[in-house]
Amino acid sequence: MDPKPDAGLGRRCQATAPVAPHCRQGTRPGPRQTRAIGEEGGLLFLDNGEVLTFPKKRALLGPCYDFTAEEALQVQLEALRKNNDPYADHGVEVLYRFSNFDPFTRSSYFGRSLDLGQFERFRRVMHTPYYATLLDHSSAEVLSSLQLAEGVWCARLHVHDTHRMEERTYSVTMQQRLGGHYDGWWFTERWVADGQDVRRLSAD
Repeated sequence: MDPKPDAGLGRRCQATAPVAPHCRQGTRPGPRQTRAIGEEGGLLFLDNGEVLTFPKKRALLGPCYDFTAEEALQVQLEALRKNNDPYADHGVEVLYRFSNFDPFTRSSYFGRSLDLGQFERFRRVMHTPYYATLLDHSSAEVLSSLQLAEGVWCARLHVHDTHRMEERTYSVTMQQRLGGHYDGWWFTERWVADGQDVRRLSAD
């Protein structure tokens, strides 16, 4: 299955200043937090001064080969933290691009079998009480992570929203594609809120 339409492409670069990045060589670093998404050239600035760049012709933020599982998760969290920047539900759209389900079959991405093939149905779930905490959240912390198998990585997140006075914990499973055009790319297999009542979860 191919990723969602318009998934962003990119490459890792090391830069002392955003205007003059230089291609990075060697092993990929460990997990880190994103700081900001630049407006020009699809730049994504990281805490350690590293810059992930996206070609202007494909500036939409999404999966790319150079992201580790940790980086792919942080990119999604940063987009959700500024969900309505640069337009409404942009963060939800980024999450949708990273999702690893077949749009033509039902998916348990949110912990219950749902028809998520259309973006609007995916968006509706994200605006339910269990997942709305992620939208424009104040902070997110990785509580723990585990490499379940080669190409499968899980993390538990604690997300705090000072505006809604809410906090929730989520379990996220990332899976690395094997074979095909997207071999080696990390996508999100599941994103499930702890303690959710699946009977109240609907995309309709």
